[in-house]
Amino acid sequence: MEVHHGKRRWPWVLLIVLGSLLVIGGIIAALYFYSGRLLNRDADTTTNNTPTQDQQTDNGDQSSNGDRPSATGFTVDRLPDSDDLNSLVIGRFADEGDQGPVSLVTVDASDTGTLRETKVLTLDETIPDPLVRGVVSPNGQFIAVIERETPLSGGPTNELDNRITLVELSSGQTASVTERLHGVIDPVWTPDSHYLIYGNSDPDLEQPQQVFSYGVESGETTSITPSEDGPGALFIPVAATKDDLFVIRTITATEDPGALGTFGLSSQGELTNDFEKIISLPPASLGFDISADGREIVMAAGSGQIGDFGGPYTLEILDRSTGEIEELRSSASEKYSSPRFTHDGERIVYGAASGVWLLDRTSEERTQLIEAGEFELSDEVARPHLVSPDDEHVVVRLVSSSVDSSETWYILALDQEEQLFDDIGTIDPDEDGATVGAFGWTV
Repeated sequence: MEVHHGKRRWPWVLLIVLGSLLVIGGIIAALYFYSGRLLNRDADTTTNNTPTQDQQTDNGDQSSNGDRPSATGFTVDRLPDSDDLNSLVIGRFADEGDQGPVSLVTVDASDTGTLRETKVLTLDETIPDPLVRGVVSPNGQFIAVIERETPLSGGPTNELDNRITLVELSSGQTASVTERLHGVIDPVWTPDSHYLIYGNSDPDLEQPQQVFSYGVESGETTSITPSEDGPGALFIPVAATKDDLFVIRTITATEDPGALGTFGLSSQGELTNDFEKIISLPPASLGFDISADGREIVMAAGSGQIGDFGGPYTLEILDRSTGEIEELRSSASEKYSSPRFTHDGERIVYGAASGVWLLDRTSEERTQLIEAGEFELSDEVARPHLVSPDDEHVVVRLVSSSVDSSETWYILALDQEEQLFDDIGTIDPDEDGATVGAFGWTV
């Protein structure tokens, strides 16, 4: 019975085994087929995600403002490292005398005493007249050139008839920022180099005193003139930080030296709030500077009234957050002038009757960079002008009261024990290649 019963169970066992094998085989086949589909889909996806040559070209042509092309043809570069901005941009007359054309020249200032001319850009017929002033953008890419209007029919030149032209230093490409205006006030750049802000005092305009913002990529000019102060208020832009536009506010037809204050500044170059006064300017102001972060202001002044720069003299720092004023130096006879912060805010360069000095704010130690009398003329006044972005050099402007139209420019090193300096050039109507001015730093 037991043997006979066992023989009858074998067919069922075989059927079960065969069925299991069929099921397992089906599962394996399905997995193989599906994995092949996955591999093919991944391959197709990779192929479709790879841009064609035309797509790569299109992507490469996009400007920094997305798909919107730049109206001026300019694309604003990012701010380079401060160590790369070590070439000074200066202007020089190409011919004898104080007539154009003007050449923009960059000189390598990485090694003081060995200025090497690295690039020359002669401004063409679009800027035919003597250069009045230039302001290089923070990223070293552009210079805003301010030059006098051409006199008509041999008539006299009005030195207040200025216009601004934007020049890209690497290419020489230009864009007209303004037509003739009756007194373009020196422009300032926003820190990202996207906007140029300037004022003017053109009596032919409906509202004579205006402030404008010019977009470098858009080419659009927008009036950002404050209206709450009335038609007699004149705002002179002097500096811009990430969030603030610093201006001097004066009232026309008065002897008020004005007040230094700020407007809020948006990333689109527009004012965001009303004028906020920081301090009234002293009548005998001898120059001031604003720290890179906008938190401090260093000021040099005499004690006289407007036009009277007699002593005693002071060199002071205003802390905007507390409103407190710290006196750094005072003297009955030492006329301090043109103080300049280093970009890290830790040192101050200033001019004085005794020469050019560097003050360390932490140690309170002073270093004399140049003594008075080291120059050719005994009556020259040294005025610090531009500190390099890497805080290693300062450009000093020397002005002589005894020689007409004589200005000499030097580059001084801030950290060398033995000071070396070279004459960039002297503005002299009888000298070839006379230097017009020093305008900023580029790569």
